[in-house]
Amino acid sequence: AGNLAGHGGPIRSISIDAASGRALTGSFDYAMMVWDIAGEAPRRLLRLDDHGGAVNAVAFVAGGRALAAGDDGKVALWDLASGRLVHRFEGHQGKIVGLAVSRDGRLAATAGWDRTARLWNLARLADGPVLVGHKGPVNAVAFLGGDRHVATASADGTIGLYRVADGSYERPLYRHGWGVNVLERLPGGRERLLFGALNGTAAIIDVERGEVVADLKTSERPVLAAASIDKPGLFAIG
Repeated sequence: AGNLAGHGGPIRSISIDAASGRALTGSFDYAMMVWDIAGEAPRRLLRLDDHGGAVNAVAFVAGGRALAAGDDGKVALWDLASGRLVHRFEGHQGKIVGLAVSRDGRLAATAGWDRTARLWNLARLADGPVLVGHKGPVNAVAFLGGDRHVATASADGTIGLYRVADGSYERPLYRHGWGVNVLERLPGGRERLLFGALNGTAAIIDVERGEVVADLKTSERPVLAAASIDKPGLFAIG
C-alpha cells in the first residue's frame, strides 16, 4: 500500500519535498510523476511525459515548479499546479545524468555525458555558462559557497570547481583517479562534499583544503547514489 506504483519502467531518480509532502520520480518510461506522500497511502497527482528520453534527474524548484532532465539532453521546467510545461532548456549534446538547484532557486546546474556541465537561469528562463574542461562524461554537480561556485564530478576521475558568474574553471578540487559517479553537498558550517566512485570508494572532502577528511567503508561495487538531510553528519550512500 505504501509503494509509489505506476511507472512503466525502472525508476531512475527520486526527490522529496518534506514541506509540501510531495515526491517526484523520474523513470526510463520517459515520464516524471508527482506524488502526494503526506497521507498514510501515497496518491499520484500528475504524470508528466513530454520528454524525449528516460528521465534521469528530477528536482523541486521554488514557486511550485519542478525540473526533469534525461537522455534527450534537455531540461524541462514544469508548473506543478497546472501540469503545464513552462520551458525547455536545450544545449547538451548527450544525456543529462545529474541535476542541482541553487539554494535561492534561481539557477540550475546539469551534468552531461557530452563532457560538460551547464548552468540555467530559472528566473529569466535563459541559458547560462557552459562549464568545460573534463575529459570524460560529467556525472554530478553541486552548488557551493553560497551559490558562487559549482562542483562537478566526472568519469575522468576528477572533481572540478567552477565560478557561477562566468562559468570559468577555478581549480581541480580533488583527483581521485577512478570515475566519480555521485556528489552531494553536506549541510553544516563547513563546506564539505560527499563523493562516491566507480571503484566503491566513498569519502568526504573539505572544499577549502581540497582534501579528504573522512574515508567511508569501501564497497565492493560502484557507488551510484548519495543523499543527505539538513542535520550535519547524517547521510546515505547506495
